[in-house]
Amino acid sequence: MFALGWWFGGFTTRSAERNAMERTRTEKQVDYVLATSVWINKMIEIAHEEPEERDIRFHNHLILQLYDLARFEKFHTGNADGVFLMHASNSLQHLGVKTFPELQTAVRDARLVETAKGPFLDESNDSYSEILDFLTRSLAYDPNALMFP
Repeated sequence: MFALGWWFGGFTTRSAERNAMERTRTEKQVDYVLATSVWINKMIEIAHEEPEERDIRFHNHLILQLYDLARFEKFHTGNADGVFLMHASNSLQHLGVKTFPELQTAVRDARLVETAKGPFLDESNDSYSEILDFLTRSLAYDPNALMFP
């Protein structure tokens, strides 16, 4: 009876752990779907604007995306190696910049508040060195790096 009770106790514990893992995985998937939906809806909204305004807003979103990618790269998990650099490299290509000084010019010309421009332009900004390091690596990123054999 002891062995049966021990085995059943272990089974219910494993089941609770498994349920918790599945719930966590589901929560992450829901967060991803919601975040993706927000961006898709935002891009559709922007796409319906006048061409000049649309270009300005896309340009601004790309710059802000670069900032977010640089800040959150350090929190990547498991299979996210290189994904942050890949997305940043794509954003830099969409902006049409090939060097950090060109990006700084694009940031200066962007219709953003000064505090959003600071991490890219102000060397005394707390995030400047982190942004510079990340974007230097992004500019050197090999698009074939994540290709599977």
